[in-house]
Amino acid sequence: MGMQLRTVVLACAIGLLGTTVLGAHEGTGTASARALVAHVQQVLETFEGRGFVVLAINLEPTQRQQVLALLKATGITFTPLESNWDWAKKEFGIDGTPAAFLIDRDGRVMFHPEVHDAETRVMLERQVESLISR
Repeated sequence: MGMQLRTVVLACAIGLLGTTVLGAHEGTGTASARALVAHVQQVLETFEGRGFVVLAINLEPTQRQQVLALLKATGITFTPLESNWDWAKKEFGIDGTPAAFLIDRDGRVMFHPEVHDAETRVMLERQVESLISR
């Protein structure tokens, strides 16, 4: 079965409670979105097998095919999900992309990391480590 998008409503059903989660809302073409995705993929690989998951949340359902193509072409292994801007604004205060939020094992948003270079990637790694080590 190929890569498929699931709605965010189903995110709870994929068993993420008890996992440290980074939700990344990214666009498909901006340089800042590409930087976020590349750096977050490195962090995901660093914490592989330690209870860290990255969700790529598409907020533009009309861009579904472009998002899936981007993930596949770049070798990104995030779990792709889909929602909309109303949900992102209401639940996380997000009104633009790229944006990210780091959720602890109890489902609380702990950080809103801004990842765009090696220095901010290291900060994200520290944040993830602090949550995984709890």
